[in-house]
Amino acid sequence: MSERGTDREAGGQEVHAPVAEPLLVDAASVGAMFGISRNMVWKLHSTGRLGPLPVRLGRCTRWRLCELRMWVEAGCPTRDQWLQQG
Repeated sequence: MSERGTDREAGGQEVHAPVAEPLLVDAASVGAMFGISRNMVWKLHSTGRLGPLPVRLGRCTRWRLCELRMWVEAGCPTRDQWLQQG
């Protein structure tokens, strides 16, 4: 299988494998989605302006992609407001 998620059948035709969307994303990915820097993601998190709380996996910190989407759809409320809604 290639990096693009495609493979070739015996007849030479491309077969597209489904590309899985990540469930959890790191600060750099959150920043890229929102058009801000990784450092700004951490600043928003530390000041409570980034509503969803991250989860820890060992030493890694990740945010749930589905929760980030719901947060944006809700109008990006502060953490206090976000947690009250939940």
